[in-house]
Amino acid sequence: MISNQVRLTIARPASDVFAHVTDPRQFSQFNSIVEPTNILSKTPPAVGSTFTLNVHDGAQAVPVRVEVTRYDPSKMFAYRSLSGEPLSVLARYFFDDEGSKTRIIYAQELTPHRPPDTTGAGNIQRDIQTHLEHDLAQLKASLETT
Repeated sequence: MISNQVRLTIARPASDVFAHVTDPRQFSQFNSIVEPTNILSKTPPAVGSTFTLNVHDGAQAVPVRVEVTRYDPSKMFAYRSLSGEPLSVLARYFFDDEGSKTRIIYAQELTPHRPPDTTGAGNIQRDIQTHLEHDLAQLKASLETT
């Protein structure tokens, strides 16, 4: 399993940040490898809601079905992948409401479906961390300029 975590503060109330982060139609604005393709159940999502994302692995787009596993307004949002190769994803957003600011912790666990090549394991985790930090900086910039 590969675990990563990113922390940041956004100068917007938690209700605004939560609404943006939990709308699958917005995912492509703050995740450079994901583009929403099909929302299969109600919006805003609730526990059990599913949607499909195209996840780009560089060469091709892989459809991944995702299920919301936690939805606590302005506190926590989590989802997990139900399909898609080559790994499973568990993603969790924690929100700390500080009035006009919101502190976010984003935690992600990736589990390969087949044994990973461990020769570059440290580099893989570092590359994923860099990617997540970049994408969440995009989220921050997007929300703070609107």
